[in-house]
Amino acid sequence: MKKVISVILTSAMVLSLMACGGNAGGNAGSSVAASSESSAQSSESSAGENGEANAPADYSFNFRVGSGLSTQHPYDTGFYTPLMEAITADTGGQVTFDYFHTGELVAYGSEYEALSQGIVDMAASFTPTYDASRFPLTEIIALPAIGVDQITMNTAAYNLFHSTETVGDTGKTYYELMFTDKDLVGFISFSVGEYYLLTTGHSFNKLEDFNPTVTMRSPSRPVTLLLENLNLTPITLVSSEQYDAMSRGTIQGITLCATWCDNGLEDLIKYVLKSFPLSYYTYFTMTTDTWNSLPEELQNYFIEESDRLFFEGWQDMVDYSETNFAALGDDCVIEDISELDPEVQQFINEAVAQTWKDWIDSVEQQGYEGKAIALMYRDELIKAGATLDQTLMELDDYVPNK
Repeated sequence: MKKVISVILTSAMVLSLMACGGNAGGNAGSSVAASSESSAQSSESSAGENGEANAPADYSFNFRVGSGLSTQHPYDTGFYTPLMEAITADTGGQVTFDYFHTGELVAYGSEYEALSQGIVDMAASFTPTYDASRFPLTEIIALPAIGVDQITMNTAAYNLFHSTETVGDTGKTYYELMFTDKDLVGFISFSVGEYYLLTTGHSFNKLEDFNPTVTMRSPSRPVTLLLENLNLTPITLVSSEQYDAMSRGTIQGITLCATWCDNGLEDLIKYVLKSFPLSYYTYFTMTTDTWNSLPEELQNYFIEESDRLFFEGWQDMVDYSETNFAALGDDCVIEDISELDPEVQQFINEAVAQTWKDWIDSVEQQGYEGKAIALMYRDELIKAGATLDQTLMELDDYVPNK
């Protein structure tokens, strides 16, 4: 109950800030708060010729939006489509969107290029976690942490995204390093959910079950580091190749959130180890130039509606996860890490802590403040209600290998 209350309070705090003139959207800070001449003109026109404060604003926009996801994905049903529908409703139809989804105009993972090249005005599935060379710090909320549920994970990610604390010696917030420095404005959606070790039958009950002969598909650098520290062999495959690889025995399993029905994997999965609370987030994103061209009233609609949907929309992901679990066969064995022998649990916790350290080293070697952002995220998890293993609590004393 405390965790639920903390989410409600966080949402109320954000709305309160907006009511007081604060700028909550994407912790936009000075970048998103910057008003263009068109914003100022809109504010004047919204007052009306007779000085009526509630007179409708005089503007009209039609935006081209691209997404690599289908309209059945919980990100779309719980966040992106409702966001666009809400903006259109808030503006009385003065703002509309031409929505190109399922990779029709923008392939999943190429949103940054599409925005930069003007192919789309806005991107509805921007996933910087998959672009680690350009957005390395976004991987921090994709690091695993045992004993963290989805509410806690979402709350911590949201608060880090909106934090006004600067990262290390950079003098910049997480948001500024992630978006402002790339001339982007973004609005965070909820988590896709916890990840699991899913196999065609191989179980992870004993220490010897974790060995390099077990090949697992990895979708990202944090997952690759985790699998290596679990003494497993990570394999890089695009999601469309997972089914064939598992059915032919090329790989023994995958790491995935509860979305396996998307690729028809439910009949192949015979073992599930729950859960590694690492995830990724997508963002409704536009360039700073586009944002600054919007009237202030419209900017506020984006801020208010995206914050509302972040807290309301993740129930779509919870429901979707339950549907995917229900689709697994009766012969599928599902275990939780907390049910394993203590020595296996300790091995997993040590692997998780080493994954954080390896990620810190990798990011520091790229010239970024890896340890500083890692400690910020860990502390946000704790403030959100997480009880973390001691191995993660000792990260303060870790000296990065630069």
